[in-house]
Amino acid sequence: MSEQEVKKDESQVKTAEDIKLEKAANRLIYTSGLTQLGDNFYTSFVFTMNAIFLTDVALFSPAAAAAIDVGRTVFRAIISPFIGMIEDKSVYEKGRTFGFWLNMSAFMITILYAIQYFIPTFATPGQGWVKVAIIVLAVLAAVANQILNVAGGAYFPSMTKDPNKRGIAAATRVAGKEIGKFLSGILYPLMLAAFTTSTGKESMAYLLVAIIFSFGLYICYFLASRDINKVCSPKKAERKVKPKSIPVKAQLQQLATNKALLLLTVVCVLVIMRNMLAGGMTPYYFKYVAQSMGQFAIYNTVTKVFGLSAILVTPLLVRFIGTKQCGFIGAVGTALSQLLIFPLHSEMQFIVLAGFANLFINIFTCVIVTLFARTADYGEWKYGIKADGTNMAVYQTSVQIAVIVATLVRGWLLTSVGYVANAEPTPELTKGIVTCLASVGFFVLAGAVVLLFVDLGDKRMLQIEKELEEREKAALLEGGDAVPAE
Repeated sequence: MSEQEVKKDESQVKTAEDIKLEKAANRLIYTSGLTQLGDNFYTSFVFTMNAIFLTDVALFSPAAAAAIDVGRTVFRAIISPFIGMIEDKSVYEKGRTFGFWLNMSAFMITILYAIQYFIPTFATPGQGWVKVAIIVLAVLAAVANQILNVAGGAYFPSMTKDPNKRGIAAATRVAGKEIGKFLSGILYPLMLAAFTTSTGKESMAYLLVAIIFSFGLYICYFLASRDINKVCSPKKAERKVKPKSIPVKAQLQQLATNKALLLLTVVCVLVIMRNMLAGGMTPYYFKYVAQSMGQFAIYNTVTKVFGLSAILVTPLLVRFIGTKQCGFIGAVGTALSQLLIFPLHSEMQFIVLAGFANLFINIFTCVIVTLFARTADYGEWKYGIKADGTNMAVYQTSVQIAVIVATLVRGWLLTSVGYVANAEPTPELTKGIVTCLASVGFFVLAGAVVLLFVDLGDKRMLQIEKELEEREKAALLEGGDAVPAE
C-alpha cells in the first residue's frame, strides 16, 4: 500500500470524539425544536397577557400600554442586526458559543420578567416610580428577548449543511413552536385563575405564573444548548484555523450587498404581514360575519391539525423536489387558500380553507429558516466572513418590521370597512371583512414571485459548500485564512 493510501485510510478513521460529535449533531436535528418550544411556551404567555397586565395590574392607560408594546417591537427591530454582529464577533473571534448566549439571555429574561411582575405585587400600582421601573424593565427584557431570538437562529447554519437534515430540523422547530403555543394556551389561563383564587391577589398570580413559565423556558434552552455547544462551536475540527477578526465595516458591507439576504427579507416581510393580518382579522370574521364565536374554537382546532401536518410533509417535499421549490409551493398554496375565501361564504368552507392556508404557511416557515441559513453560507463563500448571527438577526428584524406594518394596516382596514366596536354588523362590514381576509393572499403571492429570484437552490448550495470545504482544507494546510469568492 502506498504512503498516500495509508494517509487516506488514517484520515477516514473516526476518533471517539468524532463519534460523539456525530451523535450530538444527529440528536440536535431533533432537540433543536426545544428552543422553539421554550420560546413560544413562555413568550405566548408574556405577549398574550402583557397588555392586560399593564392596564389592569400596573394601571397604565390602554394607549400607554399599546405604546410600550409598539415601542418595544420597534426597538427590537433596530437593535437586532447589532446584536447579531456582537454575537458573531464573540463566537468567531473569542471562542464563545451561541449556546452561551442562549443560556445567558434565557436567565436574563427569567429575572427581568420576575422583577416586572414582582414590583406591582409589593408596591402601590400606578405610582410614578413603579411605571418608570416597569418601562425600564420592558426595554431590558426586549434586549434579552432579541439576544435569545438571534442566538436561537444563529446556530442553525452551523448545525448541518445537508438540505434534507436542515428540512427535518426546521420541521422540528415548527413542531416545537406549535406545541409551545398549545401548552401555553391551555396552562396559563388555568394557572392564573387558580393562583388568583388561592392568593386572593391578581398581581401575585401573575408573578407565580411568570416564575413557572420562565423556569420552563430556561430548562428547554439549557437542554438544547448542550448539543449546540458541542456541534456549533468554532473550536471543533472544522475550525482548526485561528479565526480572523471580523471588522464591523465588513459585516455591514455583507449585509448591504448580500442580494439573497435582501430578497429573502422582502419575502419574509410580505409573508409575515399575511400571517399577522389574517390572524388579527379572523376573530372579527367569527364575531361579525359568522356571528358564532363557538365556531372560532373549531377553527383553532382545525388549523392546528393542518399546521402540524406540515411537520411530516415538509421533509418529504424537500427531499423530492428541493428546498426552494418547497418554499415556493408553500407560499403559492397559502396565497390560493386565502384568495379562495372571497367567492365562498360558508363558515365551514372558510375553516377548511384556513386549515389549508396554515398547512402551506407552515411548509413555507420550515423552508424560510433554511433559506436564511443559506444566506450565511453564501456570505461566507462570497465575502469570507462567518456572520451567522448577523444574517439570522436580519430574519428577526424582518419579522418585527412585518408586525409593526401589519398592526398599522389592520387598524386602517377595519376603519375603511366601517367597523364600529360591538355594533350590529352591516352588509358592507361583513363583505369588507371577507374581502380583507381574502386580499391578504396577494402579500404571499408577491412573496412567492420575489422568492423565484433568490439563487439559493440545492444545486447552487452544493457547489458553494464544496468550495467552502476546499478552502477550509487549503487554509488548514497553509495555516492562513480561507479566500472569499470576491
